[in-house]
Amino acid sequence: MDFIEIIHKRYLELAYLLASSDGNLDKQEEEEAKAYKPKEISATKNNDLIKQTKEELSRNELSYTNSIRELNELCRKDEKIFLLNLMFKIITVDGFVKNEEIELLKNIADALDLEKKLFEDLKEKNLIQADIKSFSHLIVSESLPDVDKIKLLKKEFIKWNNRLNSLPAGIERDNAQAIINDISEQIIELSS
Repeated sequence: MDFIEIIHKRYLELAYLLASSDGNLDKQEEEEAKAYKPKEISATKNNDLIKQTKEELSRNELSYTNSIRELNELCRKDEKIFLLNLMFKIITVDGFVKNEEIELLKNIADALDLEKKLFEDLKEKNLIQADIKSFSHLIVSESLPDVDKIKLLKKEFIKWNNRLNSLPAGIERDNAQAIINDISEQIIELSS
């Protein structure tokens, strides 16, 4: 395999692990994982890499550690960011993002030696551009006491409310408003 094929294969491995992180391979997430093909790779070769990755997944032969190690050796920072953005598309495609998926991406970003602030920026950018049904459960950990959840949600409410007017009309602004509405509902629910 050449350099581009190796990087793409490692991306596919992470993408398929992510798409099946709850124990089942989600079809929408799989389709999103398959949607990206570097222009340097033929459709036939891409299909072969996808087939090989799916077979390895079914045999439990894929490893986050091995894929990430090789990506760290081969990729520049901008390439890692590009791949992480592709993975965000995978988890947001179905409109339902779980905390576990965000945590998994955070762990991948950490292992790829990407800064925490950069990950948070990428997370917000990707979530605001996606059609997500509920945001508040992604902001706070379920293990926090209600008082701490409310404090954190109020802080997020202020941040998103301040950001709302600076966004252009369209899906980003609509999603920011949905985030604000969702946070408000969660604060009310936790306060009662």
